[in-house]
Amino acid sequence: MVSPPSTPQSAKQQWFSNDIAILCYFGLFKLLLHFSTNQQYGYFGDELYYMAAGEHLDWGFAEGPPLTPAIANFSRWMLGDSLFAIRLFPAIAGACTVILTGLIARDLGGGRFAQVIAAIAVILAPGYLFLQTVLTMNAFEPLLWALCGYLTIHILKTERISLWSIAGVVAGIGLMNKFSIFFFIVSLVLGILITPARRLLFNRWIIIGSILAISICTPTILWQINHHWPFLEHQRESSLYEKKGLLQSAIDLILQQIILTNPGAVPLWGCGLYYYLFTRSGKPYRALG
Repeated sequence: MVSPPSTPQSAKQQWFSNDIAILCYFGLFKLLLHFSTNQQYGYFGDELYYMAAGEHLDWGFAEGPPLTPAIANFSRWMLGDSLFAIRLFPAIAGACTVILTGLIARDLGGGRFAQVIAAIAVILAPGYLFLQTVLTMNAFEPLLWALCGYLTIHILKTERISLWSIAGVVAGIGLMNKFSIFFFIVSLVLGILITPARRLLFNRWIIIGSILAISICTPTILWQINHHWPFLEHQRESSLYEKKGLLQSAIDLILQQIILTNPGAVPLWGCGLYYYLFTRSGKPYRALG
C-alpha cells in the first residue's frame, strides 16, 4: 500500500516538531530569559568600558581586540543606551550557543533526548547565565569557540575539508573578539595531529583557512605591535594566577570550570570524555577528547 503524499499542513507540523525546531525553542527560552532579567541590574563596569571604547573605535585596545567595542557602538546607534540595547547581542549570542550545542550533540549521533540535555546544560550553566547577561567579549566567546568545534566535528564526520576555510573565518572573527581563542585553536590542531584524523589537515583548504584567519586579525595584531603590546601588560597586571604555582593555578582553574558550568553537569563531561576516548563510535572525533 502506498501512503498518501504529505500535505503542506502536515509538512509544516513536522517542521515545528523536528529536532532543529525543538532546539530553536530552547534557544528562544534562553533569549526570553535574558530579556526578562537583564534590565534588573545596573551597568556592569566592563560595559561602561566597552561603551566608552566604542566611541573611540580603533583596531585594538589595551584589554584586547575591537569587536566588542564595535558591537557596543552599533547597539547604541541602533537602539540607544538602555540596558536592553546594550545587552541585546549578548542575549542573542547566548541563544545561538544553546542551539549550536544541541546541533553538536546531533552531529555526534545524539538523539533528541541527548540534544535536549545538552541544550539544558548550557541554559543552566551559571557562567553563561552571567556572561550572556552583560556586554563583554566573554559573552561572544562561547559561541565562537563552539562554532569552531562544530565545524571541526563536521569535517571529521564528513571529510568535507573545504569547511576549513569557513573555520578560518570563524577563528579570525574569534581573534578579533578575544585572543584566548588562539589556545583553543592550537588545542584542536594538536588533538588532530596525534590522531589518525591528521590526514585531514595537510591540504590547501587548511592553508586557505589559516590565511583567512590571519588576514582578518592582522589589523589588531599590527595595532598591538605599533603600541608595544599593551594587551600583554594589561594581562600581567590583571592575572589572577601570576603569584601562584602552576599546580595550584591548574587546580583553581578546574574548580572554576566546575562551578561556572554547573557541578551537576560534571557527569556530562565524564560521559563526553568517555565517548571521545573509549568508544568505537566516538573514535572519529577522538581529537576533541
